[in-house]
Amino acid sequence: LGRSFYQPNAPIAVAGIDTLIRRPDELATLLLQAKWWQTDEGHHLLVENKWGRGVAMMPNARGLGWTATPMRADRKSLKAGAGGVYHDMVIGPRMRELINQGHLCDYLIYGPPSDLDTSRVDISKTTGDYNQVQLRGAAHRSHIVGDVVQSYLKWCPGLQHVTFAIDVAMAEDHAAAFRQAGVPAATLSERTGAAERAKTLEEFENRTIREIVNVDILGEGFDCPGIQAESMARPTASYPLFEQQFCRCLRPDPARGKQFGIVIDHVGNVNGERGHGLPDAPRLLTLDVPERRPRSLEQPIRTCPNPDCFRIFEGYSLTCPYCGFKPEAQAAARPEQVEGDLTLFSPELLKRLWDEAERLVSGDQALPVSAGPGAVIATQRRQAELRSAQL
Repeated sequence: LGRSFYQPNAPIAVAGIDTLIRRPDELATLLLQAKWWQTDEGHHLLVENKWGRGVAMMPNARGLGWTATPMRADRKSLKAGAGGVYHDMVIGPRMRELINQGHLCDYLIYGPPSDLDTSRVDISKTTGDYNQVQLRGAAHRSHIVGDVVQSYLKWCPGLQHVTFAIDVAMAEDHAAAFRQAGVPAATLSERTGAAERAKTLEEFENRTIREIVNVDILGEGFDCPGIQAESMARPTASYPLFEQQFCRCLRPDPARGKQFGIVIDHVGNVNGERGHGLPDAPRLLTLDVPERRPRSLEQPIRTCPNPDCFRIFEGYSLTCPYCGFKPEAQAAARPEQVEGDLTLFSPELLKRLWDEAERLVSGDQALPVSAGPGAVIATQRRQAELRSAQL
C-alpha cells in the first residue's frame, strides 16, 4: 500500500509463534514489558514446546489460552507444574449451547459402512493418533475413494463439500474421482503453495469448484461459512482433531440459508469401534492428565441400518427418528441339546464342593514334603491370584 503500518508504541502486538521464538534478542525489551498474552488453540501450550518457550519469553505477563478442545491426544497435562502452563480452566458455552444460540449450525450425520479396517492399526505413543504408515496401508487397500464420491452424490449433491483425506496420494485420488463424476474439485496439502492455496479457497468461496480434498489443512481453526457438507475419510483416534474437523461445516451462513452442516463419516470417527460419539455430548474436561479419550456422558448412539438412511442418532430408541426404520427383533436362540450325564448335587457333594472352595480361598493347600522353595512361592502366588479373583 506504499506505507508502513508498524507502530513502535502500539499497545498490542500480534505475532506468529515461530517468528516470536526466532527473535529472542531483538524482542527481549518488548517482551519484558508485556503484561498480558493470549493465544488461540491454547491446547498446544506445553512448557517443553515452542508455544511454551514463547510464553517463557514474557516472564512478567499473565496469560489466557482459548480453545474449543482443551485436551491433547498425547494425554499430556495442560496444568502448570505438570508440564502445562495453565492454573485454571474456565468452561465457556459448549457446542450444543452454541448451536441452540445460533452461533453454530446444527448437524446431520450419515454413517455408511466402509471396508476401511483400522482394527490392526496401532495407536502412536507419541501422537496419541493412529500410526500413519499403517493407516495409509489400510486406506489404500480399501474402496473409500469411490465410497466418498458416491455418498456425496447421494446425500449432498451440488453442495460445497470438503473431504479430509489420509495422505496426499489419496487426496489426489479423491479429487480425480470427484472430477470424473462431474464435480469440480481441487486438493490442499502441505505441498500446495500459498498462491495456489489462496486461489483454491477463492474459487471454493465463489463456487467455481464444489469440492476441496485436504490433508491436515482445513481441520484446525479454519473458518469458511460456505462449507455445507464434509466427508470424514481420515480416521483419527484424537478427539481434539475429530471435533475440530467435525465443526468445519457448522459455521452459519444465513445469506445462503444454511440450516445444517452435513457430515458423512466413512471411517467410524463417530460410531465406530474407536469412535468418539456425538461431538456435542457433555464431557468431563480437566487440566490434569485425562482418560484415554474424554469420556462422553451421553447415551449410546446407533447407526440406522436402512441403506437409504444410515443416519446416526442417540440410542435410547431402536427406531430411527429420521426414517422410522425399526430392525426386526432377533429370535432368541434355543439352548443346544447335547448328550451327557446329569449329576445330582446331593448334600454330600455340596459339602465337598464348599470344603474345596473354602480350602482354596483360605490358601490351605498342602504341598508334598519334597517341594522346594520355588514350588512353595509359585503355589502361594497362584493361591493369592485365585483369592483375589473370587473376592
